[in-house]
Amino acid sequence: MAKAQAQTPRPPFNPADFDTTCAPCRDFDQFANGGWRTRTKLPPGYSSYTSFEEVHDRNEAVLRGVLERAAADKQAKPGTDLAKLGTYYSTCMDSAGAEAAGAKPIAGLLADIDGMKSTKELAARTAWLHAHGIGGVFGFISRQDPGNSDDVIAFASQGGWDSPTATSTRAPTPPRWRPAPPTCARAASCSSWWARARPTRRSTPTR
Repeated sequence: MAKAQAQTPRPPFNPADFDTTCAPCRDFDQFANGGWRTRTKLPPGYSSYTSFEEVHDRNEAVLRGVLERAAADKQAKPGTDLAKLGTYYSTCMDSAGAEAAGAKPIAGLLADIDGMKSTKELAARTAWLHAHGIGGVFGFISRQDPGNSDDVIAFASQGGWDSPTATSTRAPTPPRWRPAPPTCARAASCSSWWARARPTRRSTPTR
């Protein structure tokens, strides 16, 4: 992978983006953007390209430069943000190391799960995984209350399982019919329809 190219700071307003040979009252788009269109070529991988994509690509290149410099800095003091950033990026980019390690990095987690003696331990194990940023069994997020947009409430959803089951290879179950949403004139009527069309999942509101 090529190194991130050094980025030259650019002014927020570039007069070269204009086409001053075109009168603004005749074709304002050409006047305002003609210079940029003339000097800008469609990059590979893009079906369309605007100045927003240009800014996005430039920002990504800047961020990549920060990451690569952090990864290359062997003098960074352990425990500092710079050292953590460098270690994290180097580890993520080391695909050969990841392939060689296989499942070894998570062997301890898998052993703890295999070591459960009964279903009574499932709640504690799931809580530990969630507390350490590892999802499983169910998801738990906060969203606007469909019945009252002033409140943010907790939503619990089924997390699913990664391992195939006996039913995963059988014919799919026909989807459950759900009524089409009506054209709502007010948010209250939309909320009323939504409450009838899906199961209610709410807990104590949090603001």
